[in-house]
Amino acid sequence: MTSNLKKIKEIIASDRRSCERLELPLKVRYLTAGGLADQWSDYVWLDNLGGEGLGFTHDAELLKGDKLDIELKIPSEKKPFYMGAEVVWARENLMSLSEINLGKYSYGLKIFQLGEEDKKKFEQFISDSIIDKYLDDQGKFRKREGRKL
Repeated sequence: MTSNLKKIKEIIASDRRSCERLELPLKVRYLTAGGLADQWSDYVWLDNLGGEGLGFTHDAELLKGDKLDIELKIPSEKKPFYMGAEVVWARENLMSLSEINLGKYSYGLKIFQLGEEDKKKFEQFISDSIIDKYLDDQGKFRKREGRKL
């Protein structure tokens, strides 16, 4: 099993991000810092999620540096996670992307606040999702296009 862990670390290290990003069918909603509690956004689908950040597209315009309260629901937990995140990059999508409902803007956020108990559960969820991504039920590597194992 040690060699499998080494291979997973090598695959993850090939990405420039410090944490693996996963494409999972999860939704979030957000509240801009200083916003009223009843001004949460509609739920939006995540583009990706990792231990240190997340990405999504949406029609609402946010700016780099905006601080958000994030509500993230994951299937294994009854209560959603609440975290603080900062918009670290924002870009306007091409017209053709927004026309197919991918959202007018794309955002990358860095998580800067998460309670200790939620942090443990969130990290466990991310770890389990990474293992599920790379290993099958027998603990063998899944075949992935473009990468040698």
